Amino acid sequence: MYFDEMGDRKNHTIIMLHGAGLPLGFSRQYSLATEYHLVLPHLYGNGEEASKDYTLDKCVEGVLDIIKSLGKDKITIVGFSIGAQLIIPILCKGEAYFDKAILISPWVCKSEKALKSVVESMNQMGSLMHIKWVAKLQAQMVGMNQNDKERFITYCKNTTKENLIAMVKQGVNIEDYNEYRDLKIPMLVLAGSKENEEIHASVKLLQKLNPEYCKIQILEKHGHDIPYNKSQLFNTILLDFLNHK
Repeated sequence: MYFDEMGDRKNHTIIMLHGAGLPLGFSRQYSLATEYHLVLPHLYGNGEEASKDYTLDKCVEGVLDIIKSLGKDKITIVGFSIGAQLIIPILCKGEAYFDKAILISPWVCKSEKALKSVVESMNQMGSLMHIKWVAKLQAQMVGMNQNDKERFITYCKNTTKENLIAMVKQGVNIEDYNEYRDLKIPMLVLAGSKENEEIHASVKLLQKLNPEYCKIQILEKHGHDIPYNKSQLFNTILLDFLNHK
């Protein structure tokens, strides 16, 4: 699995898993590379890996392979949206590699009605993101630098509806991962106050299933946009969580 890398490998590593169709979505966290080593994979079906079919299992293995290749003792994992969902099976398979985890807007309690609606949204998104001005607008909203904007526009052209839909249909359901209850690493789960009810229900259930190690925080006036809307707040939360013993 391809990944971007920033900062000194001698520093503590944070691996950051992006949302669907948004492989450069942590642009406003690049500043953390002055203190940390950042690893930003392109999940299968996205970015440099757009030509490969998305499957949940292959993405989990791909991320774990990257982590193993780094040869680090413990790293921190952060994920947004589909990236946050992936953290659940990754931790369940490889807990020993991690010291902490931050899950941003995980959707792990899904109704059939909501799934159908999001699949339709992804179908539409798959068409829209091939339009150059739409891709440019999204890149601007996320806060990408000029180089990343150009990369992102190219990535959008190569992203398929089939892979976007697969990311939804193969999403994580927490009831499939009983091991989650036994995880013993600190986890922080974030959601925006304006997000849908199923994400709020997901956040609450994650805490309920692992109350000792999972803490939650709802950010007021945020929707499904925490890493890039008022990113200074998220960056502060992330750093405080990392530095808390």
